[in-house]
Amino acid sequence: MSGAPKLVLSLTSDQMGHGDDPDLGRLLMRLFLHTIVEAGHVPDKVVLYNTGVFLMAEGSPVLEDLGALVKAGADVGGCGTCLKRYDLMGRVAVGRVSNMGEIAAALMSAEKVVTP
Repeated sequence: MSGAPKLVLSLTSDQMGHGDDPDLGRLLMRLFLHTIVEAGHVPDKVVLYNTGVFLMAEGSPVLEDLGALVKAGADVGGCGTCLKRYDLMGRVAVGRVSNMGEIAAALMSAEKVVTP
């Protein structure tokens, strides 16, 4: 993709929303990602950072949906610093390792950023 992305999906956590039930938050994230894939909503970029990087690692329940976004043309990149912090660098199952420079550029230049 050349130029500024029109739509960036920013996944800052492995959960959707804030609350005292992490299982509900993880379920909501799975449902959100599955729903956007099923509806054909393909962001130009998906950036994952903080605990969001768990979504792209082996064993994640959303690998199929993230893979579908990649197949549909989305650039999926996870923060290398975060992957290292959580000891996930060798467990990336979908997408690629990115860095804060790329993440910041995507967020700052996008026409629209969605953070569920």
